[in-house]
Amino acid sequence: MTDFYDQLADDYDAMVGVDQRSALARNFVRTLRLRLPCESALDVACGTGLYALAFAADGVPTVGGADLSPAMLAVARQQATAQSLDIDWWQVSMQRLGEAVRGTFDLVVCLGNSLPHLLTPQDLQDALSAFHSRLNPGGTLVVQVMNYSRILADQERIVEVNRHGANVFVRFYDFGQPTLRFNVLQLQGVGEGECEHTLVGTDLYPYQRHELAEALIGVGFHGLADFGSLTFEPFEPAASTTLVLTALKAG
Repeated sequence: MTDFYDQLADDYDAMVGVDQRSALARNFVRTLRLRLPCESALDVACGTGLYALAFAADGVPTVGGADLSPAMLAVARQQATAQSLDIDWWQVSMQRLGEAVRGTFDLVVCLGNSLPHLLTPQDLQDALSAFHSRLNPGGTLVVQVMNYSRILADQERIVEVNRHGANVFVRFYDFGQPTLRFNVLQLQGVGEGECEHTLVGTDLYPYQRHELAEALIGVGFHGLADFGSLTFEPFEPAASTTLVLTALKAG
């Protein structure tokens, strides 16, 4: 998984359309803080720092970001410096978060379909336990994954196609059992003569709501709520693009 994201780091923000996603991240943070006032937030599997940057820009006093990929974290650090934002960064896996990250937080988020990179029940349990350990009593965890109930039912292969200048990025799945393959095809020089391409991929486990809910309760979370978007719309298993779960740590 690390090699996969290290290879994508330089082009990642272009691939996902970071300008539009930054606006959505800022809106999410504002909405979330109205629902869940917090003085500290940790963005786990933060990638290039999208949500950590949004929390810091919105005025959360203490913000941290953690990711396994050194190349993705390098981009995140550069962006924080460019925006004069004070954020602590840690290079660590989700499962080992509790061993590396200092302090506890009012809010822990793990967004952007990161949990499916955990391919076994033990890895998922270890990660969720680590999230629990980094929360203050009464704190909240927010996780987001793709709605695999719909994706698997529809056998929907294409995740997204984005264009940035002369580059086209195609993200798509190859379906298998029990995992699926997440691929990124980059077409370089489209419309400028010869077109070169690169293809990278990584395995994902398509967690569905019942699996995540059971795992969250199993490590001590309670008060679970589900939503179908980062604007907290109702979750519709057959229609929602994404699944957002919130869970509480006992006070």
